Amino acid sequence: QADAQVRDADSALVEGTFKVLEARANEKGVVRAWCEGPQGKVAVFAKNGAAKALQSAVGRQVKARCRQVDKGLFAVAVEVVAQ
Repeated sequence: QADAQVRDADSALVEGTFKVLEARANEKGVVRAWCEGPQGKVAVFAKNGAAKALQSAVGRQVKARCRQVDKGLFAVAVEVVAQ
């Protein structure tokens, strides 16, 4: 049961505001966006609607709800907040 609690804590969503510097999709449709956040540059990964939002927001600020993954963050929701 302790392991389940640790996994639940790790998979908790966090919300942050990022400036999208670059966004590229791979052959499977996953977008990796390099973003500038409060702790510096971070890779934000996304699929589906969140991926489209990241690709259309290059050079702009976004608010993203993310889950921590091995190589950065995985966004489940992305919303453009500033030009």
